[in-house]
Amino acid sequence: MKSKFLLLFLLLPLLLAGCAPAVTPETKVSLLDNKTILFYGDTCPHCKVLEQFLDENKINERMTIEKREVYKNADNAKLMMEAVSRCSLSQNNVGVPFLWTENKCFVGGDETTNFFKAKFKL
Repeated sequence: MKSKFLLLFLLLPLLLAGCAPAVTPETKVSLLDNKTILFYGDTCPHCKVLEQFLDENKINERMTIEKREVYKNADNAKLMMEAVSRCSLSQNNVGVPFLWTENKCFVGGDETTNFFKAKFKL
């Protein structure tokens, strides 16, 4: 009887270990995930032209665009560099306006405007 109890006592931790949930690595969540983000500078003249285009064509009513100023906000600039990295672009060759959407990058006023023209058949 004692040997059965001792055997059960020794095997119990092994049985319980099989019931433990499997440990999985954490998935890094990014602020970029599933968003359209327009990065801009508050004194950027190209950004102002793009903003006028968005207003005139009611783009903001057609889709949700998160806007993030990068000249004065280091966190927004860092997020923009994360997008730059995801698109394998050189950090030295990017500026604002900079659009992150559909896991793609669009740099500059012309490229960004052309994206919206194609998307909404303007």
